[in-house]
Amino acid sequence: MLEEGSPLQRLKLFDPELALQVETQLTAAVVPIEPADLETLVNDTLWALSQEIAFGKAVASGYAQLLAHVDRKSFAVFRAAIRKAGRQGPTVGKIFATHLVPVFMSGDKDLLKLFLRAVRIMRRKGTYSLSGPLACLSKLLNEGDINSGRGFLELLCNAYDHDMTYNQSLQLTYSLPKAVSDMAPQKRLWVMVALSRIIKIDLDAAECFLEGLKKGLVYLHQEDLERFVSMGLERFKCNQKRGCRFMSLASKTSQEICKALQVAVPLSQMQNKLSRYVRTRTGRHIAIQPNQWAQSLRLCQGEPGTVSSDEGAIYLPAELDVFSSQHANQNLYIIFMSIPVSGCYCQKIILE
Repeated sequence: MLEEGSPLQRLKLFDPELALQVETQLTAAVVPIEPADLETLVNDTLWALSQEIAFGKAVASGYAQLLAHVDRKSFAVFRAAIRKAGRQGPTVGKIFATHLVPVFMSGDKDLLKLFLRAVRIMRRKGTYSLSGPLACLSKLLNEGDINSGRGFLELLCNAYDHDMTYNQSLQLTYSLPKAVSDMAPQKRLWVMVALSRIIKIDLDAAECFLEGLKKGLVYLHQEDLERFVSMGLERFKCNQKRGCRFMSLASKTSQEICKALQVAVPLSQMQNKLSRYVRTRTGRHIAIQPNQWAQSLRLCQGEPGTVSSDEGAIYLPAELDVFSSQHANQNLYIIFMSIPVSGCYCQKIILE
């Protein structure tokens, strides 16, 4: 219930639902909120609403979240950025009001500088280039992965700093966020570093590398991926077409090198062998699915993995990267499979 005389009463007259949302956000405050701060929130929200409803709602939500969690100096910097963006139009204003919030919530001051630099470079191609990549950034930061957020912004700076056609720019706004979102969290940062290294040199080579990741490069260890990228860039320097074929795993040579370097084993590569094992042991077909509790298992780093089953399926880690040889990791899948197959079904088994 809004207090009598609260500045939020004015907002309630325009949008009761939005006023209630703001009040709810402010109840989670971990820092003091002055009446003047609420006046600022309401005034700037009404200013943004007068331009576009979506912009106004983004301002209300962003201001409330930051007033509740950051110091007044940081809030003043945030507000100045939103006002400046809003003067360039409601679309830019909404993007800033939405995606600057997790940047400030991270508490990393260098991240703000990098964010503004990336946005400045990307806007040269057009405002359309911002939404998809910045939504991906917000997701990373909201998950607490600040290092990956920083790496992603560096990647965006290197990518959009190239001269490119409208179609190339449009492709990047889709392909880069999707590629980063699809990366396993424990590998994301160093895979982005490898991608950034390539994209700094050539956009087409980077697209080839993204294709190579889908075909198996993603299963290489960090040092092996760096080595593979170095080989690819050497080839690209001599012959661009040959270098692209190498990085996309379209050549026999690159496929053989990737196979020789690969240690981690994805469940997809073991699916047929494990299905035959289950049929031999049980006499029936049981589905084998990636385990939602453990996307990847790296016991050597002390991370627990899980094996589970129910009446319809057996659930295993989506990837095994425990031993220093691919063969040993393949055998480990067989061992893991034997646990639910050998007896009654289990809800969940934690393996250390």
